Parts: sequence; structure tokens; C-alpha cells
Amino acid sequence: NRASEIGHPCLKYLVLLRTKWDQLPLPSVQRLMIFRHGRIYEEVAKDYITKAGYEIVEQARPYEWRELKITGRIDFKIALNHKTVVPVEVKGLNPYDFQSIDTVEDFLQNKKHWIRKYPAQLTMYMLMDGTSELGLFFIINKVSFDFKPIWVHLDYTFGEELLKKVEAINKHVDAGTLPEGIDDIEVCSKCDFLTICLPEIKQNNELEIIVDEELEEIIRRCEEIKEIASEYEKLNRLWKQKIEGKEKLIVGDYLIVGKQIERKPYQVEGGTYWRYKVLPLKEVGK
Repeated sequence: NRASEIGHPCLKYLVLLRTKWDQLPLPSVQRLMIFRHGRIYEEVAKDYITKAGYEIVEQARPYEWRELKITGRIDFKIALNHKTVVPVEVKGLNPYDFQSIDTVEDFLQNKKHWIRKYPAQLTMYMLMDGTSELGLFFIINKVSFDFKPIWVHLDYTFGEELLKKVEAINKHVDAGTLPEGIDDIEVCSKCDFLTICLPEIKQNNELEIIVDEELEEIIRRCEEIKEIASEYEKLNRLWKQKIEGKEKLIVGDYLIVGKQIERKPYQVEGGTYWRYKVLPLKEVGK
């Protein structure tokens, strides 16, 4: 059981990590580059922290909790004084996520499930370390390399929930069983075990196949530009938050004029609607 994965929302995924790890796809070049960048952010964090006068100790220390079959490897620890040594996890975030996270609760409430995993990871390290009830997230803006220290106090209730989750994983592994998977396409569409977990998508007798080249082209184009559109929405909200309340200002080559608008209240009538998620067939498996 990897400490970095225990916060994943799907128990079935965590069991498959133990039993079907040999069927994981090879990491893409993009993912390998993300891992490499992670090491760069770690070095930047060490530089900031040592220049602030703190001593870095126990770099890349491995942890193992044999009874519960938990392993992990922390980035490093810092000595606050002669008695207190604190485990540190470095995370590089895009500008929008960096701006929106200031507390542990912000991690836990984030829309991205991989960001919601982070508090569980550091909590497990604090439990396995056993020397400090304090931990530190050192988050770095991937674009500006600005940084934030976010201190974490050990939450024993949260830690107990994680340990019960680990015990459930171990029971399934020992019994050779699989729990039910979650029903969240946002998580499932990015899962490395998608082809193992969801073969029924192709076997569903009610699955309808539509031959419509125009519809297919529209969907394809939407998929091509959705990341750009998403980035635009995030950055558009971010710069407006930074200048909210200002009427006229110049930023570099831009003149910005603001006006306060009164939003009229309205009530939306009740009813039903369809929500869709597009999942490329190549991600479902063959």
C-alpha cells in the first residue's frame, strides 16, 4: 500500500494496485516529465528553506509499516529546533491551484482527486514517522516559482479513517476479492486500470452506436479545445480576483476599466437535465 495513493477515492483501484500492478501501462513521456519536474521543485524548495535558516535532514527517507503493509518515501525533513523535526512534502501546482490553496481543507475540497490525496499522504508519513505531530506542505507555483508553506497538524481521526481503509485493502488482497468501484467518470476516465475495471462498457446490450460524422467531428473538436477553454476560465477568474474593486488601472500594456454591476436575483424552475462526459474509446481498452 503506497502512502502516496491511500487518499485515492476508489478502494477497488487501491486493491488492484496490489494485485494487478503488473498490468499497469508503461508511463507516458508526459508523465515521466512530470516526475522529473517534481524533483526540480524539490530542489527549489530545499534552496528556499536552507536560505531561510533551516536544516534539511533525512532526505528521501523510506518508511515501512510492516503490519499494515504500507510503504512510502518522504521528500525530506527539516529541523525546527534541536527537538522538533518535521516531515516535508513538496508539491508543484499550476497557478490557479496554487492561488486557491492556503489550508489543508483547501486540499481536501479540491475538485481534482489527485490533489485531494495529498493530505492523506503526509498524514501517513507523520503516523509512520512517530516523532512529530506537525508536517509541512511546501507548494510551488509551476510558472512563477512563488511558494507557500502550509503547516499540517496531525489529525488522529483522519489518520484512523485511513488506517481502516488500509485494513480493508489488505482483507480484499488476502481473500482474493475485489470491492465495488466508485461511479465517478471524472476519476475513472483517468484511471490506469480502466480497461480492467470497466469491460462491461463494451458488453452493454443497451449500448447504442450512432453513425454521424458531423456529430463525431463536433465532439472531437470540443475535446481538442477543452483544455484551452478550461485554462482560460481559470486564468480569467484569477486575474479578476486580483483586481476586484478597482475601477481603472494599467497593468503592463493593458488598460483595464471596471464597473460594479448589480446582479438581479432570479429563480430557476425545477426539472431534469442530462449531464454528459466524453470518454475516448481508446481509453476504454480493446
